[in-house]
Amino acid sequence: MSYMAFCFDKCGNPSTPLPIPPDPWNPGPVIPPTPVLTLICPVSPISAICGSAPLPVSANGSLITATTVPYLDGITALPVVTFSPTSLTFTVDPTNELTPRIAQISLRDGAETAIATCPFEFTSAVIRPTLTYVFPDNIGTEDAVRTGLKLTGLNFDATSVVVLDQKDCVTRLVSPTELSFDTYAPASNNTGSGTYNLRVRNGGVPEGYSVNTIPFYVSRNPKLWPGPTGTLTPATIPAGSPGPVSVKVAGYDLNGKTVATVDGVMVPTTGQNGSIMFFEVDPSTVAPGTVMQIGAVTGHQHPEGHDNVVIITPPLTWPLSFT
Repeated sequence: MSYMAFCFDKCGNPSTPLPIPPDPWNPGPVIPPTPVLTLICPVSPISAICGSAPLPVSANGSLITATTVPYLDGITALPVVTFSPTSLTFTVDPTNELTPRIAQISLRDGAETAIATCPFEFTSAVIRPTLTYVFPDNIGTEDAVRTGLKLTGLNFDATSVVVLDQKDCVTRLVSPTELSFDTYAPASNNTGSGTYNLRVRNGGVPEGYSVNTIPFYVSRNPKLWPGPTGTLTPATIPAGSPGPVSVKVAGYDLNGKTVATVDGVMVPTTGQNGSIMFFEVDPSTVAPGTVMQIGAVTGHQHPEGHDNVVIITPPLTWPLSFT
């Protein structure tokens, strides 16, 4: 119920209506706010590397239409890839952004501008590393994880990752000129024997790959013939006899980088052809009853040591006896 109040002039003038007070029981219809163009932060991704390739950026909002245009710093219109009433994807081109800075993304639809802007950062350009040396540079197909490999070069940082055969390795930054990394195992599950490119990626982006690669070798681990005879020829030598005596070692995967070992010490080796190799021993000073253990190891010699691709499948060594 509502009332109209009147004020009567004392001199007989016409009455004047007074304002009607609001009725708390009947407030009338609720008028919703007018929809407006809105941009919701953050955009995704929120940054790009200076000088990198154009990339798609997504944003959420409301009242987005086919005529909505995103702008960089309110000046540069950005090409729209896809849109819906609540989202759109557009392209940001960092190619000519040479200095790190924080720009602003805004939306405009005709004369209407979204009520918010979102920051978009152009970050420092990734510096591509240069590689110089790796140790060891040879692992075996039967090896377990090889840890603490050394890689030297230039422009390494906390984002540097060693990549072997297109697979990331666990990597640790030692200094801007040295990385330490681990291989994965068993190597045969990921990499067959052969020569592969070792490289480093900075910044987690393709633009950060090293300017060069280093060859990295994966070899089949050497094996000895399992016997009972024919592994060593001769397998028994008279002690004190004149030398040198050439000993033939039979096995598998005895390649050009494989050398024989005598009691764990590498000795000059010749004739490696995959199934045999030769080394020499001087029995003239060897005491009767001496037994030398003959093995094999594959790889390169480095200033820090040998690659040490050893026998994994028994027999690990074979006895050379002196009578």
